[in-house]
Amino acid sequence: MLRNRTILILIAAWLALIAAGFGAMAAYASKPGAVGDVPRTWPDKAPAGMSLDPDQPTLVLAVHPRCPCTRATISELERALAKAPTQPTIYALIFEPAPDDPAHEDDAFARTSIAKRLALLPGATLIPDPGAQIATRFGALTSGHTLVYTPDAALAYSGGLTPTRAHEGPNTGSASLIELFNARESLASDAPVYGCPLCPDSPTDSSAPAMATCPPTEDQP
Repeated sequence: MLRNRTILILIAAWLALIAAGFGAMAAYASKPGAVGDVPRTWPDKAPAGMSLDPDQPTLVLAVHPRCPCTRATISELERALAKAPTQPTIYALIFEPAPDDPAHEDDAFARTSIAKRLALLPGATLIPDPGAQIATRFGALTSGHTLVYTPDAALAYSGGLTPTRAHEGPNTGSASLIELFNARESLASDAPVYGCPLCPDSPTDSSAPAMATCPPTEDQP
């Protein structure tokens, strides 16, 4: 009897640990990243290589090239673009280590499958962003943060394109992009961003007090 009781206690403890693990994973997946001060209009002095499209929406996407969560963001963007009658202008800000970071010497840092997929998007321009300096100017602190500006320079959308971290599926951000790409009003002006922080020391905000991360571990393909 004692042996059976011990086995039952061990099984119960094991099941409790599994349940706790799944709960932690679910909480992690639904925890948004940080958002900075997003400019409500297109910057008067836009970064080099970036200009507002006078006819189509201009989309800015901040990307950590080794963030696994960002694969889902790209998939959602691809679906939205497939439903656009004309292609918007896209600027993908590809994070690179700052010049004073030893990792800056790694030429392969940004040569990942994520960057390659972005390069294949119609109308996309990939812009190296050492230290996330450009992304920070747009208030983007988390990989996957997407901003859309209208031809008259107004911010129409700021946020993520996935329902949770690293998951595809119906969500407010993707649906808003489809509306904007078809010259209709966005369903929402903002939404949470789910992804890795662009920089390890990125500040948090009230919407993401601890800023959980996706481990940026993707290797060069």
